[in-house]
Amino acid sequence: MKTLFITLISLLLITNTVSAISVNLVCGDGICGQKFELFQDDLLELNSGNATHYLRIYSVTETTALLQPGVEANTTLTTVLEGQIKKINGTEYYMEYITPSSGKDVASVKFILTDEYTTCSADCGNKTTRLKCNDGSCNNEIIINEGDTVEVMEDGRHMVTVENVSDSVELRIDGRTRTVVEGDLIAVNNLDFRLLQIDSEQKTARIIFGDENINTCPVDCLAKSCTETDGGKNYYVRSVVSSNTEYNVEDDVVYHDTMQSYPDECLPGPQDVSYYLKEWWCDNNTARNTIFTCTIDCIEGACYTNETVCIGSECITNETISCGDGICDEGELCPVDCDLGCAMEGENYSTYFADYPERCCSGLTEWASGTDIREVKGDWCLDSGKVADLDIGICLNCGNGVCEDIENLCNCPEDCEPVLEESDVPVVDITNLDINQMSLDVVTALEGVKPNLKINNRAKLAGIQLNIIATARSYDGYEKDMKSRGILYWLMWLFGQQETQEKKDVDIMRNTVTVFADSKTKLIYLYDMIEDENSKSVMEQQVNKLGDKIVEITNDADAKAASAAGMFS
Repeated sequence: MKTLFITLISLLLITNTVSAISVNLVCGDGICGQKFELFQDDLLELNSGNATHYLRIYSVTETTALLQPGVEANTTLTTVLEGQIKKINGTEYYMEYITPSSGKDVASVKFILTDEYTTCSADCGNKTTRLKCNDGSCNNEIIINEGDTVEVMEDGRHMVTVENVSDSVELRIDGRTRTVVEGDLIAVNNLDFRLLQIDSEQKTARIIFGDENINTCPVDCLAKSCTETDGGKNYYVRSVVSSNTEYNVEDDVVYHDTMQSYPDECLPGPQDVSYYLKEWWCDNNTARNTIFTCTIDCIEGACYTNETVCIGSECITNETISCGDGICDEGELCPVDCDLGCAMEGENYSTYFADYPERCCSGLTEWASGTDIREVKGDWCLDSGKVADLDIGICLNCGNGVCEDIENLCNCPEDCEPVLEESDVPVVDITNLDINQMSLDVVTALEGVKPNLKINNRAKLAGIQLNIIATARSYDGYEKDMKSRGILYWLMWLFGQQETQEKKDVDIMRNTVTVFADSKTKLIYLYDMIEDENSKSVMEQQVNKLGDKIVEITNDADAKAASAAGMFS
């Protein structure tokens, strides 16, 4: 009898081998964006250069999945969303489809390796297109074969797959499917496109991406024209320039629907003496001007010739002040140099791209929108897992008490976070809680952190506590049910008669892991909002406890999933 018992225990420790896919990622192999479908518990082995990475599908819900980036049992799980591009262990994955289990269908994730779209032009040169105003092209046109996926950079990064080409085409864009016909002009997730042509025989779709037009991007979509009457830059002859474009003081091109007239003109100086000349000429088919200091006087849009002009006791020459050199000298009245321009509210700024001002005007907040990968999820501002875009920001008027259209909880919390009263903070009753000791310890400890948080974050922390309590009660009930199962149940499991129940058990355990992992992520967010060091230490301890519990339940779920069919099935 003892020997039989030991044998059964040994069998319980045996785990089934999961299905594995081995992939070599090599630039120059003619394959762009390899595609895979992994089912729950499948393992991907990715060989890239001298490194090998592993990825396993751990659990799947309606639109999210938990991935295990490694083969070790205690590897931290990563949450991904359908349509998301996620970098895991240095490799980018686009989660095209996330399909939960239904009936006899097993949960799965279809994804595409996206690294080569940006790193390997040999394989992906014709499958990536970048749209940017002032790139010399008015929108971008591309032909896509059925089953192919292209990367489109326009107002963010998008992945577009052409599917089921017939009289219409199904386009899978950032995890969303739209059926379109020829001529349709559609925007999906900030990506604008028009389906120009369907070739049902060749199974291709010709699509033009972008929303550029004469108004939104005249630099690419408008033919520039410029004429002048004095043959160029001539300070001593009055002329008139006619053009539909002009350079402003920031050296940006301003576009007009019709031709405009730009006459040379005199500008007032000290004591109403007009010795500044605004001279216009054509530069690259665009009207450009400079402020020139006349030596004696400016009359009717032209300078008189002389070397020096004295105003009062001070004599000013062309060598003393160089108007238009970008330097506001002491006492200089040059309007170009002494009003150097800055980005206004809603305008772009960049310290990297010369097309934009380097800063926002005084009183505005600089939001690095291009590299900010946070996003609003409910009443939380959390890491989206997306890849940072271009180093271009937007100027916000944060602090005016108005949550503007472009502002949100992440980039302007002072205006966009709801105003709460104490009565809005959920009450968490920690007395006589009948839950497991770990959860009780965490909920109780978090209660002591609340006084060191602002009211909005106190409300968020209370929500986390209530989630932990509800999940702990559910999981405690499951464990109680497990322990109450008699010997008959285990004999039935031994012969594979309880497989359905075992799989339900695994789902319960993995759902518990998902809730605890979400709570852990949000506690880490609140950790950065705490100034008191003791409270920060308490918060860190609770995060670690949840992490340990996640690993424990994960290991139990893995063991149960590996032997759900029983020993003799």
